[in-house]
Amino acid sequence: MEEKATDKFSAKLQEQIQVYFQEEITPLIHQAIKLDEEEPISSEQLLAFAQVLEEELENLNQNIEETPVKGKDERKTQRRKLKKVLSKVKEDFSVRAEKYENYQETFQGRNSFSKTDPDATFMRMKEDHMKNGQLKAAYNLQIRQIPRLFCHSLKPIRMT
Repeated sequence: MEEKATDKFSAKLQEQIQVYFQEEITPLIHQAIKLDEEEPISSEQLLAFAQVLEEELENLNQNIEETPVKGKDERKTQRRKLKKVLSKVKEDFSVRAEKYENYQETFQGRNSFSKTDPDATFMRMKEDHMKNGQLKAAYNLQIRQIPRLFCHSLKPIRMT
């Protein structure tokens, strides 16, 4: 994964969250929630908001149980929408936001994961037709065969 791609997907996620909050969530809940369009929403904030949605859903469930209505009940429709919004926030938005936050921590100012892999070492790769040998992140994988047994190691093996 590259930093550019992560930034792009993270920005798209933030935009989706803003639109979803304005169009879907705000009409459903009674508590006023203001989002700062300049500040990105973190995964912790999304999980805290999921808690607010769960409380709202609990209140709605209690209200439906206390005063049942025969026939079509708008509260049940609202409950269904709240459940949908809750699952979207909890299982989609917060998970993706946390993933992108972890990616940003892993990058540590670099452009891609290939430079942050602690197990990889820089090795000279094959030269291309222009005689350009390049150093790239790679693994020192050695495989040997003992009769009817395959062994592999990521570290050099001494044959005795």
